Amino acid sequence: MLGPFVTEPASADFQGSVAYIGNNTTELHIKDLSGGTDSLVSFASPFAYIDTPQWSSDGQWITFSAQHAGEGMQVYVSKPDGTQLRRVTDGTGTWSSPSFSPDGQRIVCHESYGDMFIYSLDGSPRTHLPTGKHTRWSPVDPNKIAFSNWTGDFGNSDVFIYDRNLGTSTQLTHHETGHQAFNYGAWSPDGTHLALSALTDGLYDVWLIGADGSGLTNLTLDWPTRDSFYPSWSPDGQYIVFQSAEHGGIPDLWSMSYADPSIRLNLTNTSTIGEFSPAATVEYAPEPAPVPEPISLASGAIGLACVGACLRRRRQKEARPA
Repeated sequence: MLGPFVTEPASADFQGSVAYIGNNTTELHIKDLSGGTDSLVSFASPFAYIDTPQWSSDGQWITFSAQHAGEGMQVYVSKPDGTQLRRVTDGTGTWSSPSFSPDGQRIVCHESYGDMFIYSLDGSPRTHLPTGKHTRWSPVDPNKIAFSNWTGDFGNSDVFIYDRNLGTSTQLTHHETGHQAFNYGAWSPDGTHLALSALTDGLYDVWLIGADGSGLTNLTLDWPTRDSFYPSWSPDGQYIVFQSAEHGGIPDLWSMSYADPSIRLNLTNTSTIGEFSPAATVEYAPEPAPVPEPISLASGAIGLACVGACLRRRRQKEARPA
């Protein structure tokens, strides 16, 4: 049975914007969930492909993987309006899943089916880490990085935490051999839990696990017919945001209550069939960030054929100290 849900856009207590990849994976957009406007992030040199955008902890920067025609995927950072764009990696190889350190000064990412690396934004030499994929830096502990050992085998992978101090990795999940794959671990804001994507017998669900490996729970078991995956958290830790096409077969971004995962809210309420790519991620930026001028979207001009998506929550003015 489906859990309770509403199909309206985000309510007043969960405002913010969603960044997503549109126009056949070549454009980065920021959609205001409360106002409904959609803005194109403009780059001086358009990309042929963009993937896995993630926000810095202060919401002032976005990192993402992208490529120009004839090049491999590289890691970039920019302001949310596309200005101050710079490439972080050296232009060789293929890179994915960039994630900011808690202080925003470094980025962890990985080579395609290869090793993880840390790049410092001040130009210092990069740091070589073990093999891993789907890298996510802890928001509170600069020594902890979540990753998976996925190698393209859709039936076998797990989520681990790498400790930079000890140089060791701790396995959190233990998949059922041959038909289960855990990946895309997303830290809660306080660093005590991770929300996960898990592929079981061909269908993705959103799972939850403690950072100590306890309490593994399938949160979307009641949505059995469509993939639900690529979770992230609201800044206050009260909501888990994820992607699902369970409602009407149309891919949307949803939030669910951490206290009661059966309570769900449709954040995007897509009216036409689009498709979030299987490489999509969901992420938030806790602080307000400037966005470019809105653009007019003709019906069907830019579908939600997203490779990456990020969610950020605006601070309400009345919540700020006087």
